[in-house]
Parts: sequence; C-alpha cells; structure tokens
Amino acid sequence: MSWLRTHKPKTTNDICGNSNIIKKLTQSIINKNNVVVYGTHGIGKKLTINCILHKLGVTPDDIYNLNASHDRSIKIIRKELASFLKYQSINGKYVFVKDIINLSHGTQHGLCGLMDSYKNVTFIFCTNTYENIIESLQSRCSYFEFQDISRKERDQFFTTILDKEGIEYTIDIFDIIDKYIKNDIRKSLIILQNSVIDSNLTVNQLMSVMKSPFSDTIDKIITYTRQKKKKESIQEIRTLLEHSYNHSDIIKFMFDYCIVCDTLTDQERIQYLEHIGETKISIYQGIYSAIQLDKLVIRLCSV
Repeated sequence: MSWLRTHKPKTTNDICGNSNIIKKLTQSIINKNNVVVYGTHGIGKKLTINCILHKLGVTPDDIYNLNASHDRSIKIIRKELASFLKYQSINGKYVFVKDIINLSHGTQHGLCGLMDSYKNVTFIFCTNTYENIIESLQSRCSYFEFQDISRKERDQFFTTILDKEGIEYTIDIFDIIDKYIKNDIRKSLIILQNSVIDSNLTVNQLMSVMKSPFSDTIDKIITYTRQKKKKESIQEIRTLLEHSYNHSDIIKFMFDYCIVCDTLTDQERIQYLEHIGETKISIYQGIYSAIQLDKLVIRLCSV
C-alpha cells in the first residue's frame, strides 16, 4: 500500500513542520475567519486544512470543495456554490477552494460577492502563491504562509516512516532529499517508497528512481541551448514533463544548475538566469503550459 496513505497524518500534530503556523491557522478557522494558505508544492497545505476541519467535527456535507485547476467556470460559482450556501448548518459551512490562482478575476469577484452575502460561511483558499489573487479578495482574508521545513524535521519524519516499514537504509539518502527535493514531502515519500528493493534503500537506488533532471537532462538542455539546437532542447524539456515533473520543479532545477554550472561564462549565466527567472514568475502566477517552457528554451538559444 502507498506510504502516502499508510502514514497519512490524522491530526495536525502529526504533520511535518510549520507547527506554529498551523496553530495560528487553526485558531483563525475556529474564529470563522476567511483565510489564504500558501506555500510550495507538497508541503502539507491541503492536508493541514483537512485535519483542522476534521478536528472541528465538520462533516463532508458542510464542506464545499472546489478545485480551481479543474472547475474554473463562473457558472459553478453562481449555481452550485450559491445553492450549497443557501442551506443553514448547525456547525457552520466551509468553502475550500484549491489552487485559487487558476480562477479568472471575474470568477474571483464572484466569490467576493458570495463572501459578503454569506457571513456565516468560512472561505479557505489554498495556493502556491497569492500574486494572482485580486486585491478585493485578499482584503477579505487572513494570510498564512507555509515556510521551509527544517532538515532536522524532515529527517526525523522520514526516519520514523522507514523504521516503521522495517527498511534498512543508509543515512546519506537524506542528503539527496535535502539537496534536490527539500520541502515536497509528498514527492519525497513516493520516491523513497519506489526506491526500496528487498527492504533496503541506498543512494544509488534513490538516484535511479528519481531519474534526476538536475544531472543528465538539465545538463543536456543547457548544452543544447548553447549550441542553438532548439529542437533537441525542446525534446529534453518534454521528456521531463512526460516523467511527471511539474513546471515549477523543472524551472527550479534549471535555475540552480545555471548558478553552479562552470561551463557558462558570467555573461551567459546572467542572461540565462534572467530568462529562467522571468519564466519562473509566470509559472508562479498560474500560467502552467508546456509552451512556456518551449518559449524559454528558444530564448536561451538566442543568448
């Protein structure tokens, strides 16, 4: 069975990192405040919200879940959500909107209208970054940022799970997690479980499963762009997407690689980091597309 399910935290006390933020967030939701929770991928934002609502005894019937990555239509806001809000509940109602930055500004304005009309409803917004949230919605919420999890907390969390699973491992696997994955607890657990062979876990097994873009593929992309080989560069980018690496991870690896790459001249490094940084901002604003990465490659080929 998946470790994500087997070792899924059941309470906020079991969640790795951000304990102080979680306490403040819990109290804010208890006080019926509308909140925006933001932070990097896989750091535990949605899991924390679900644990808090479960702790408060909120039933599924009193929660409206809206995944903005899939449901972006303003019709959903006006019809389904408005219909859900009309009925009263003893324990209060909660609207949980995931990836709100993917909603159009018009749809966000529609949410503002509902927030003003239904004061007894708590709105909870979850996102990686809040820059694309309109000001009128921002002004109606309290903000909670999930910050980087310390190396000590992450190592302890993974050690507990590996020990429970009876896995023999070498301590240097945590160096790999810290260097290349860091705060994405969800991704780390998937990779760790898939790297186990006969109840053993080594760095070589971990690296093999990761198919790490930070070494081979990213190196090829940078090399091809310096050689003005646009087609080959784009093919390597698409390979990463086919292996389920998200856009943010690819950009982060490219940025980190260029900082330490000794084959780039100082002038090339500055221009590469500038182009990658501009693409990173676009992605953090919610513009997820393979075309974004293709455009970046073409721009790097022109350096």
